[in-house]
Amino acid sequence: MQIIGLLTVLSAFLYLFYKLKSFRVKKFPYRQRWANSKASIAIGFFLIFFAINQLYHDGDKMLYLVISIIFIILGSANVVLGYRAYRFFLPKAIEENEQQS
Repeated sequence: MQIIGLLTVLSAFLYLFYKLKSFRVKKFPYRQRWANSKASIAIGFFLIFFAINQLYHDGDKMLYLVISIIFIILGSANVVLGYRAYRFFLPKAIEENEQQS
């Protein structure tokens, strides 16, 4: 399952990218929150892919199973709440960008 490992690393890089992007746009609060919501989605996918990878390699041990289920629940919550924040802040960030121009 090398694809799961690749997706894990990709989502970690996307989290870092969007987190750094949110620091660059500190003057614009809606764009910063929009970038933070995308970072939340990326870290949620990181947790999910990491848990799936753990299940694939060490799924026979009960401790790995419990921790993986917790990571999947936390990752899913991050993805869902991040997506809701993304949808909420997107029009405001677009409006903020148009006002700046």
